[in-house]
Amino acid sequence: MIDWKEIDIPTGKKTEVQTICPACSHNRKKSKDKCLSVNVEKGVARCHHCEEFSIREVIERKEYKAPPQQWQNFTNLSEPLVKWFKGRGISQGTLIECKITEEVYYQPSKQSECNNVVFNYFEGNKLLNKKYRSADKKFTQCKDAKKVFYGLNDIVGEKEIYIVEGEMDKLAMWEVGFKNCISVPNGANDLNDVIENCENYIKDLDKVYICVDMDEPGVKLEKEIVKRFGKWRCERVEFIGKDANEDLINDRLQLEITIKQSNPYPVDGTFTANDISEDIDDLYFNGMEETIKPNGDDFKEFNKIFSILLGQLTVVTGIPSHGKSNWLEWYLLNLISDNDLKASFYSPEHLP
Repeated sequence: MIDWKEIDIPTGKKTEVQTICPACSHNRKKSKDKCLSVNVEKGVARCHHCEEFSIREVIERKEYKAPPQQWQNFTNLSEPLVKWFKGRGISQGTLIECKITEEVYYQPSKQSECNNVVFNYFEGNKLLNKKYRSADKKFTQCKDAKKVFYGLNDIVGEKEIYIVEGEMDKLAMWEVGFKNCISVPNGANDLNDVIENCENYIKDLDKVYICVDMDEPGVKLEKEIVKRFGKWRCERVEFIGKDANEDLINDRLQLEITIKQSNPYPVDGTFTANDISEDIDDLYFNGMEETIKPNGDDFKEFNKIFSILLGQLTVVTGIPSHGKSNWLEWYLLNLISDNDLKASFYSPEHLP
């Protein structure tokens, strides 16, 4: 990570600037190439060459407790843990890149210490929170920690992001190449605090892809996200299974396809043909209830494709001198007879 103080920002610049990268420019042939994009207002920067980034420290509006900072990028995860993740479709490379660790820690719901997967929440190089998951899916986290999205560093400088409902789904997205992804820490709970604490990272986004479960908590979370970001820049990813991790386990390639086939949210009051597909099928196979038909066996097959809707204009066309008028008179006489109706004719071709 680049120290913000090392970035050469021209005096007076308060928006976005391009400058050389303190991390890699001095080692490049094009040492004067301005490969570092800096958003001075938001306090974030990313190099388009070496992919290093920087986050300017800001004065926090309230005090939070951070866990001990003696964090290491452990690669020697226990064999049972690595095998468990492998069974969930998550590789060791993803575990290392996403800074997954394991730790014996007290789980309040179990009232005992146990081994846990640890999801480490970072902002820059600072460890803000640690979320612990036991083998039987019990959760706890650091008390009074700052509430932020999991994977916050992965969306620095991004204009499009993916939001998932859990850390395992975040890892699944990473596994198939969608790294600009964050997870909410507690579903729809505490979302106000999370968004407030991460405002500088998300306020200028162009597109938000919502990738949450279809169960009741997921629908609630989806509505909250849409409400905060606006329908106009949100799209919905609909998984075949329960979530991204389940789809990764079942079919990795299909997960990639599913993510790319997101759907925009419709404008209020509008609908598509898919929204009324069942009604269209019913109309095609059964016709409209208020239509009328002749009842004779002669019309049995014809009634499958045509019936009369009262109050509508029906136009009958065809080749001249092929019996249109005779057929129409025969059809209408049977129609009014079988449905107890009356009819009037204006037919210049036929005398009364």
